[in-house]
Amino acid sequence: MKNIEINTEMIKQILKGTAITIAAIGTGAMIVKSNPKMDCEIEEAHAHVYTNEDGFTTYRIDEHQKSNGGLRWTDQTTDITDEITIMDKNKLLLISENRELLNTVVENSTPYLQYEYKTTRPQRVGKVTVSRTVRRFTNDPNENRRYTDRGRTVTAMYRGYRIVTNTKGKQVLEESPWVEDITLLEDMYPYFKLKDYKKWFYSNVFELDKNKELQLEYE
Repeated sequence: MKNIEINTEMIKQILKGTAITIAAIGTGAMIVKSNPKMDCEIEEAHAHVYTNEDGFTTYRIDEHQKSNGGLRWTDQTTDITDEITIMDKNKLLLISENRELLNTVVENSTPYLQYEYKTTRPQRVGKVTVSRTVRRFTNDPNENRRYTDRGRTVTAMYRGYRIVTNTKGKQVLEESPWVEDITLLEDMYPYFKLKDYKKWFYSNVFELDKNKELQLEYE
């Protein structure tokens, strides 16, 4: 009987590849299952209203349970227009149809002050560990920290989008400048995206009054 040499390394690679394939198939099945198609008996082309838990609504030419931004399918439908096609393709929402919610977001996102403080952290330099002083910010001036009497303001800013025709005759998205109230953009930039319509901006660091009263001036 001949001795059979067994390539153990090759067997390991085969088993590893098999495990990866099974895992990939299993993961794919889970992804598909987690976003099933909904029952809709309407045969004509149509769009559905999608909404998220905060109440934002938009339109999608889709039948799946979920869409970007935590949006979920509803059985409310509408005809497909050129505007809805653009909104679906670019994952847009209308400012005009979400104005009340956007007003609430703006009202609840007032500028606030952050206070600078010093803290130390160990840092390895060669074979020696030394203490390094770093500067951090906190929203609470009454914590037990080494404050520097410096701070910065944090302000919420918003942006919208509009559809423009570029030099090649193709319709593309154009972003608005950042503004402090998104509803002011409605006429010129009527759309927004849930994923990036709001962003917090930080001012330059400035000297605070000794009593640390709220200051909203920028440098």
